[in-house]
Amino acid sequence: MQTQDSPDPAQDDPAVIAAWDFGHDLATARFPSTVEGVPGGRLLNAPARAVTGRHWDATEVDYRLAPEQYGAVHFHRDDLEDCGWQVTHELVVPADLPSGVYAVLLTGAGSEDHVPVVVRPTSPAGVLFLLPTFSYLAYANARLAEEFDYTDDTLSNREFVPSDRDKQIYAHREFGNSLYDHHVDGSGVCYSSHLRPILNMRWDFRSALQDAPRHLAADLVIPTWLGSLGIEHSVTTDHALHEGGAQVLEGHPVLVTGSHPEYWSRRMLDAAEAFLADGGSIIYLGGNGFYWVTSAHLDRPHLVEVRRGHQGIRTWESEPGETVMSQSVEQGGLWRLRGRAPNRLVGVGMAAQGWDDATPGFERTAASRDERVEFLFEGIEEEVIGDFGLVLGGAAGDEIDRADIRLGTPRHALVVATSQPHSSYYLASNEELNAPTPLINGTNNPNVRADITYFETPAGGAVLSTAAITWTGSLAYRGFDNNVARLTENAVRAFLVRGPAGR
Repeated sequence: MQTQDSPDPAQDDPAVIAAWDFGHDLATARFPSTVEGVPGGRLLNAPARAVTGRHWDATEVDYRLAPEQYGAVHFHRDDLEDCGWQVTHELVVPADLPSGVYAVLLTGAGSEDHVPVVVRPTSPAGVLFLLPTFSYLAYANARLAEEFDYTDDTLSNREFVPSDRDKQIYAHREFGNSLYDHHVDGSGVCYSSHLRPILNMRWDFRSALQDAPRHLAADLVIPTWLGSLGIEHSVTTDHALHEGGAQVLEGHPVLVTGSHPEYWSRRMLDAAEAFLADGGSIIYLGGNGFYWVTSAHLDRPHLVEVRRGHQGIRTWESEPGETVMSQSVEQGGLWRLRGRAPNRLVGVGMAAQGWDDATPGFERTAASRDERVEFLFEGIEEEVIGDFGLVLGGAAGDEIDRADIRLGTPRHALVVATSQPHSSYYLASNEELNAPTPLINGTNNPNVRADITYFETPAGGAVLSTAAITWTGSLAYRGFDNNVARLTENAVRAFLVRGPAGR
């Protein structure tokens, strides 16, 4: 009995009673038999596919061009797609339960857990908040303290103190890895599934480096804030947008993102572009968004895939010849390198990252006096926006984005506020450093900055980008009574009446 990483069938050899070819159906868990009468098989726990086999001769680096050279499967003893737990309880959500983010409370053995549940809208209207669940999966059970030396004072001047959630994650490797981790053999993790406990996808998670909420815990600020204003809104997810496309956004004049929508699929980008083309408006309330090419096969929506390639801020890089996705059959890496830089969609794109405990606010620019954006600053007297906050002390921190016409920022876009200067802890993203240069951080590189950017679309909508992950931490400051919250509210209310559903 044998397996094959070659398309040559083995059935002509009478000594071979069974053989299989791993070089077909790479988007699935199936593999076919090459011996008549012998059934095919199924791979468990998502070992890596679309990887080079023993016949790879390096003449092609795309398995679509040389499929006979990509018949291997990379198994790891810590692969995990599905815990396979039996169903013990079922919950029927009431038909009239409003759309939103809820939690199922589980108690037992002296402990409790809140498992998040998203109820999607049945009658589209008002603001649609897009929960970045692809990004949550990318970071699921991340063990970043094992990937970076956070005691290195070139990264931060903050003390790294693992939270109880972090300690849980480090203690329970059986719950699988994030896309930032390495397998036990040293190779990078390219798949992440939600059919397992995800201990940092909880309302009480605090990121150790920021000593503050991040991901889901930070994003819960947004629907809470919208509810406090009495603004009609509902919640959907990356998974729903990937599955349903532009139809998921129909009926909503305004789409609001989470604080870190880093991982987006082609189907999601297509849907967002169609939404803008139809007159919808987007408010991007985060940083480092729309960055990594991400895939999820519609038959396995629980499993997201990323191939890091050889550029971008990353904890591992793809092996030679392994940058093409197995699930979506497309080149992985950065959307910027695929000709779809975030600037083309929302006006800004990844510039730098850093974790200083004195994160600055945004200084208003001359463009903020333009009559096109008078509405944004109604009720705001300060010249600096967000020089306060619950995360890193300011609105322009963590991972930050800037405008760049060369990368697709519309020429009519207005940069209404900018965050310079940053400290030496803010390092330019490596795709920004195209030649050897000492200009690498916030003290000497003018491109290390965040730009609040606004532009109108030809169809009558508009886009506002706040360009930093910590914006939501400032939004919540002093019970939403601050200039960050006021500017964001001004945008939401104005955009509601200009979109297709608001006119």
